Amino acid sequence: ARVDDEAGALHFYQEAHRVYPVSMDVISWLGAFHVRNEVYEKAMPYFDLASKIQPQEVKWGLMVASCLRRVGAYPQALARYKAIDAEHPNNVECLKYLVHLCTELGRRDDAQAYMERLRKAEKAQAAEATVVANTMAARQQQSEFAANGQSGSGGMMNGAGAAGPAFIEDSYQMSAGLNVPVSQGKKVVAKVDGHNDDWGDEELGDDLLPMG
Repeated sequence: ARVDDEAGALHFYQEAHRVYPVSMDVISWLGAFHVRNEVYEKAMPYFDLASKIQPQEVKWGLMVASCLRRVGAYPQALARYKAIDAEHPNNVECLKYLVHLCTELGRRDDAQAYMERLRKAEKAQAAEATVVANTMAARQQQSEFAANGQSGSGGMMNGAGAAGPAFIEDSYQMSAGLNVPVSQGKKVVAKVDGHNDDWGDEELGDDLLPMG
């Protein structure tokens, strides 16, 4: 029954793609379908089309490169990763794949160079995440104090019946000094030895970036 359901769904999405070939939902589903069935040659054109429709989304190009690696087209995959790196030089995921692929191909000097860039990019990414986390935590705490003051219940109140502005400011500064982790939504964890692909679900989230 499941085979029939998948065949019916595939036919439906193929027809939808024929009628409206730029629908990202349809393109994503078709690409993911072929990946799940390990038919990477058929998945590649959909991901390539997606990369042209949404050139700002690095993940589509990365998935094309990953499919190329899966079919053993290593020189083409390396060229694709390099092209992505040229447009997005600080992209951590792309640098991880370049390190991995150059290591596989025995290009140790290139792998080392990409590794050094990767470390710098990861440090910058971590620093940015910390700043965002601190800012979000401070704003949330400030909002909570303001809400308590407006409700007239709890918290430190001043003579006018509102939370004291000096207290709010002190709380903001205190929060800004905390090293609070931030959730960045779906993020890719690309392991350098990456033998396991995480192709994600049918909607092709940010975790759809295989390393294997």
